Amino acid sequence: NSYDDLMTSVATTGPVSVTVAATPWEFYSSGIFSPPSAVAATWELNHGVQLVGYGDDGDEGYYLVRNSWGASWGEAGYIRLARTDDEEANCGTDEAPQDGVACAGEDEPMTVCGTSGILYDTSYPTGASLV
Repeated sequence: NSYDDLMTSVATTGPVSVTVAATPWEFYSSGIFSPPSAVAATWELNHGVQLVGYGDDGDEGYYLVRNSWGASWGEAGYIRLARTDDEEANCGTDEAPQDGVACAGEDEPMTVCGTSGILYDTSYPTGASLV
């Protein structure tokens, strides 16, 4: 759930795999997406995507996320997720962690932070090379 660590990883390492609460993204087509506040309180992490960058559109910050739903979805297969000044305080609860990232038996609700829970479960490869 560390905003600074995630931003540093994207800027210095490249794309980062992230797990998000993607259910509200179903009808996204363009623009900077911010989930409805009722949804944000109960984020169910249920989809793996790739955080490829971040930026600002005027005074609105966003994460640039590559989705796996094809180029006809969103902005040519991407979504711009709202990025706030205090993402570590932008938190909700995943009430069903076994539906996403938790291991068997880990069924306690988890606090996840960042828009759509983007800060909670992140990873990137190390020691890899192109062949």
